[in-house]
Amino acid sequence: MRSSLTCPLIVKKQPVGFLFFSSMKTDTYSEDHQELFLQIADQLALTLEKGRIYQELLEITEELRQARDALETEATRDSLTGLWNRRSILDLLKRDMARAEREGMALSAVMIDVDHFKQVNDRIGHPAGDEVLTEVTRRVASTLRSADILGRIGGEEFLIILYPGEAQTALEVMERARRACESEPVIIDAGEFNVTISLGAAVIEDFGDVDLSVVLKAADHALYRAKEGGRNRSEVERV
Repeated sequence: MRSSLTCPLIVKKQPVGFLFFSSMKTDTYSEDHQELFLQIADQLALTLEKGRIYQELLEITEELRQARDALETEATRDSLTGLWNRRSILDLLKRDMARAEREGMALSAVMIDVDHFKQVNDRIGHPAGDEVLTEVTRRVASTLRSADILGRIGGEEFLIILYPGEAQTALEVMERARRACESEPVIIDAGEFNVTISLGAAVIEDFGDVDLSVVLKAADHALYRAKEGGRNRSEVERV
């Protein structure tokens, strides 16, 4: 190497690298070459700066997306179980009711209540009771079809949206969930607990003037019949 040109690449007054040209011949680079070389170095430094800014924008965009997703999750999901919260599951029920009416299909809304759960909380405390609820959630969710939607209404009450959901389908889904909960004790650090659930389904086949309040009232009435009938039961009511 008998000739060379070297120039630092400066970004925001900080060196980020060097641009280096070399030749095996002597006196290869004239003053014109040097001027062009400096222009190339300036353009390269500018390109590197733009690339750095672009990368920072990508990183900021990803951070904003994650923050948005976290806020959306907090707003729509139940903090204990990860299920849809009350507002979200009711919004989904209204959406699917409108869809079922348009498509002329039956839909079922299933209310679930954990039997004697207040006694569980009183006996072992709310933290342990939350563990029981989490396990009940897991068992119920494991029996559902891929299209079924499960949410937590509040406390020990849950709601399943079945679409399509005729009466026979609703009964089959409820019985699978009920059997899954009673199949074996729930084991947590506080001990073993036999847990059962009661279920009531409102089945809508002819929508007419049926609105959300009518559906929830019918499902709640079916759930009440299940409890009055001895609990650990499934009941269906057509709307």
